[in-house]
Amino acid sequence: MQQRGDDGVAAGVARGALRAAEDAQVVAERLRQVVEAHPSQTDAGSIGVTISVGVAFHHRTRPIEEALSRADARLYEAKQAGRNRVSSERLVI
Repeated sequence: MQQRGDDGVAAGVARGALRAAEDAQVVAERLRQVVEAHPSQTDAGSIGVTISVGVAFHHRTRPIEEALSRADARLYEAKQAGRNRVSSERLVI
C-alpha cells in the first residue's frame, strides 16, 4: 500500500484481464458498502465512515507507477463526483 496524505493506494495482481476487471470493480464496491455499513464506535458515539475508491489496471509490460497514477486519478474523480463512490477506468485489451 502506498500512502499519499490521507489517501491510500493498493495494487493487486490477477490473471485473466476481463475477469480481473470485473473482480476489481466488484471487490471495490463491496468494500465501499461494508465500510459504509459499519460505523466507527468512539467515546463520543458512532461515526459514519465512507470511502472512495479508484480502480486502474496494470499491464506487466508497463511500469506499475503508471497504473498507480491512473488509480489515483480515478480516486479523485470519485471524490469530485460526491465521495463514497467507486470510479474505475475502462479496461482496454
